[in-house]
Amino acid sequence: MRSTTVPAINVKEFDKEFVIELAVPGMTKEDFRVHVNDKEQLVISVEKKKETKDEDKSAKYLRREFNYTHFEQALLLPENVDKEAIT
Repeated sequence: MRSTTVPAINVKEFDKEFVIELAVPGMTKEDFRVHVNDKEQLVISVEKKKETKDEDKSAKYLRREFNYTHFEQALLLPENVDKEAIT
């Protein structure tokens, strides 16, 4: 099963920073990759692969479910953003 999803996103602006929030149930901070591309866009992406095996001995079969999730979101950065300070 392959699913491509773009999560809901909030962008908040404060006096000296922007904060981006993503609604991504089941994902951890470590699942994400954040970088600035050659078009000066902030790119947030995640790729997660999961394999579940569930064996039912009475039916004498092995069921496998493959799960692959990937999404990528590119945001245009304002000129006043310090690209080196993005975390």
